[in-house]
Amino acid sequence: MGGRIRAATDKRGGRIRALRDGDGWGTVWPVMTHTTQDTHTRNGYVCFYRGQRKEVFAATLYQAQQIAAGLFRAKKSYDVSVMLAEKNGQQVTHVPSF
Repeated sequence: MGGRIRAATDKRGGRIRALRDGDGWGTVWPVMTHTTQDTHTRNGYVCFYRGQRKEVFAATLYQAQQIAAGLFRAKKSYDVSVMLAEKNGQQVTHVPSF
């Protein structure tokens, strides 16, 4: 079960679906309604839920949380923690401020 998670658009249903890259395409999970934003404007997010970690691409942090909740099959999307990892193709570094 390796590979990156990415968001794609389904032309027929107009819904965002999460797809797994790597050793072939994995299961496709319908997640939420499609937004009008282009897929090139999506940012990379790292999502955590009960010790699991997934990477998703989405336009907003909320959208990434919804996609990840579908991937984790979480009952409540607010239980999924999301961190920005990539913005406009550039890696984002989080620095603690003490």
